[in-house]
Order: sequence, then C-alpha cells, then structure tokens
Amino acid sequence: MFFGGGTPSLMAPSTVEAILNEIARHWTVAKDVEVTLEANPTSVEASRFRSFKAAGVNRVSLAFRRSTISTLKSRTSAFVAEALAALSIANSVFQRTSFDLIYAA
Repeated sequence: MFFGGGTPSLMAPSTVEAILNEIARHWTVAKDVEVTLEANPTSVEASRFRSFKAAGVNRVSLAFRRSTISTLKSRTSAFVAEALAALSIANSVFQRTSFDLIYAA
C-alpha cells in the first residue's frame, strides 16, 4: 500500500491507522504487506515517524520535488545536509526507506 501524492506525512498518524483498519476490514491483507508513506524531507520528525510506524507504516519514501530543489539551489550544502539528516532520521525508525529526487514532475 502506498500513501503518496503530495504530503501524506502531514496526516495524523491516527488517520493512517484508521484507513489501514478499514482496508483490513474489507479485504484480506498479508501480514508482511509493505505500507509506504511518502514524506517531504523538510518536515521529517522522528517522533512523528515513530507514530506512523505504530499505526502500521513499515516503509517511508522521502521525496524532494523540483520546486523544493529550486528553492534550495543557492543553498546546495544546506540541501545536502537537510537531505542526509532526513534520511538518517527515517533510517533510525524504519528498516525500509527510499529517497527520490523528483525533477521533472
């Protein structure tokens, strides 16, 4: 399952949990199903990620979009530091993570 398209990490973790519970109520879901939540690296918080994990998310996908990259163009070192910090936080909470640089979206 994939929560993506924009910034689903701004949803309350309880909303994600409620959606997952409704899905499980209507369909059979494998115990090892991958549940991915897309997040904007500029708004990563470890406590929030832990709450998403408790809600049933087991993978996070960090996505830097072209608009974000453009605003950071003059701060390349800040961009790299922020991206690495976000990835470090994600890796400290989730066993599975991905990092996307989305340029032509």
